[in-house]
Amino acid sequence: MKERNKFQPTITKKDGTKMEVSPPSVEHKVDKRIPILTWSKVRPQRRPPIAKLGGVQLITPKNVCSIIGRPSFGKSTICEAILSKIENPDCDGLGWEFSEEVKNVIWFDCERTIEDVEDSMSRIMQRAEIDNDPKCIEIIPLKSIPRGRERRDLIEKAIEKMKPSIVIIDGAGDLVTDTNSLEQATHVTDFFRRMTEVHDVAILTTLHPNFKGMSEGSPRGHIGSELMRESQAVLTIKKNSDDTRTLTTKFDSGKCKFGDAESHFKWDGDNGMVVSSGEPSNASNKKGDPQAILSNEQIDSLLFEAMGDVAIGYTELIGKLKYYLERDYKERVNSGQNKLFNFKTWLEDGNFIKPIKGERYTKYRFNPDRVKQLTILDE
Repeated sequence: MKERNKFQPTITKKDGTKMEVSPPSVEHKVDKRIPILTWSKVRPQRRPPIAKLGGVQLITPKNVCSIIGRPSFGKSTICEAILSKIENPDCDGLGWEFSEEVKNVIWFDCERTIEDVEDSMSRIMQRAEIDNDPKCIEIIPLKSIPRGRERRDLIEKAIEKMKPSIVIIDGAGDLVTDTNSLEQATHVTDFFRRMTEVHDVAILTTLHPNFKGMSEGSPRGHIGSELMRESQAVLTIKKNSDDTRTLTTKFDSGKCKFGDAESHFKWDGDNGMVVSSGEPSNASNKKGDPQAILSNEQIDSLLFEAMGDVAIGYTELIGKLKYYLERDYKERVNSGQNKLFNFKTWLEDGNFIKPIKGERYTKYRFNPDRVKQLTILDE
């Protein structure tokens, strides 16, 4: 029998007595990259969850959380709120809370321009009620960095240097060059596993839904599917009929081992910012014409997503109007055939869409002038 090390580690049991545990070897006998485990019937208390949403525990250290949301649904707003809450625990974090273990955070923004990121920084300062440079948060824009390996290497370099408690990667799909590549998706999940384990960091990432899963919160491509499986918690953002938004785990693909977690938020014009709100009010069942219910901004966003800059025929236009109205505003607008025809005529009269006369039939295109004015941000 080997001589016992005089510095033998111990664990204090519930009755106050101490029990020796086997000291870890220098490295695993198979491969030094394999973690060393210890055999013991008694374990030290594990680290508690580091984040809550709506008062419900959400994620524990060294784990991944994914948020699925369509463009303009509020993913970046949620990221801003998280940073503000970590900087100032007393501010409105849109339902988020963090333990004292969370000391700092890095937000890697993979999609937006420098100007958009700086606008986010101003909103973070407003929400956190700070006038000077923050102490706990860092934002790193990555739009100019090539997708794939280069971005992952830069993220790891920043984590090694800044040693954050939490990392936000806004746009996980931008860590690959092909969202439908299973091989690239597994590279990202392997990367996430290594970052969380080696650097003791929790990762929160955002994902776009695929076209067919817009309403159900199904993420796009293999990268989305793999990160869903990798995540300890999965949430989606829902748009309610009273114009509030809900961030929740309560949907088909959602998960949280601690229970159902959700929060609600809305735009507050008086304060000029998004604020926490109560349960959404869906009491009104009265529906109206799209042009009467929706704002011009909502109509522009709908047409941009439905048409882009491509001219389409009448049948396709009516079909897309019906699909997007029912997908986003089913509880608020009428989408019968006559209502859609009147809406299409109103869109023409209001210069939202332009008819393009052809030899055989007319096509319609989203007004290019409105396309230039419209910037759909992931906010």
